[in-house]
Amino acid sequence: MIICHAKRFIFLKTRKTAGTSFEILLSKYTAPEDVVTPIAPSDEAIRASLGYRGPQNYLARPKADMDFEFADRTEVQYRNHIEAAKVRFIMGQELFDAYLKVSIIRNPFDSAVSWYFWERSRSGPTSQEDFRRWLIQEFAKRTEIQAAYVRNIRPNPGFFASNRTITHIGGKTAVDVMIRYEKFEADIAAFAERVGLPGSLYREFGNIRAKGSYRPASATAATMFTGFEEGKDLILSIFAEEIDTYQYTLGT
Repeated sequence: MIICHAKRFIFLKTRKTAGTSFEILLSKYTAPEDVVTPIAPSDEAIRASLGYRGPQNYLARPKADMDFEFADRTEVQYRNHIEAAKVRFIMGQELFDAYLKVSIIRNPFDSAVSWYFWERSRSGPTSQEDFRRWLIQEFAKRTEIQAAYVRNIRPNPGFFASNRTITHIGGKTAVDVMIRYEKFEADIAAFAERVGLPGSLYREFGNIRAKGSYRPASATAATMFTGFEEGKDLILSIFAEEIDTYQYTLGT
């Protein structure tokens, strides 16, 4: 994640949305006083090769005394996929509210497929049938997975909770500008204009490729969900807010 004080914005980094590439790019425009959190060593190598600013100022002390379910008050720091609620806890509500919060969203159908191939890249062969089993199991265990994440047993809260956990506070979005994965060019250009970053931002973004793809080109969302009505219904139900807000369908 990035906190840019000069431009007064906070980049909340969601998972499986090309967030690392965008984060690397944004670090180019940070100053010594800004917050830049560490990323994976291979991605840090990309950032260093470009000469962009690396991790800095991510160790912090909370600015407010408030209850926070995730925070260990003795070791508070900004992290890669930090939740908006924790950023507010560290910054203090007044400053958090004053800054523009920006993040990236992706079609939940496509995101499900991307998440599946990312997980399976470490654990064996993939198939359409295996995807179906994985999605149903992920849904069935979602409460258990989220609880393990809160207790720091798991590194992420699972597909069904992951990005909303980052972007929402108390069940409501904290994001002011949502960049659509499917509309990067238009949305990055609009964001750049709003905060005063160069008009070349999208072109620069296109030149950064962090985290290689684990997913074959043939594994489209339409293909993976063909004949999988139970899976479609799960996505439509759990991600109704995202689908309604951004008019996502299985084919977009």
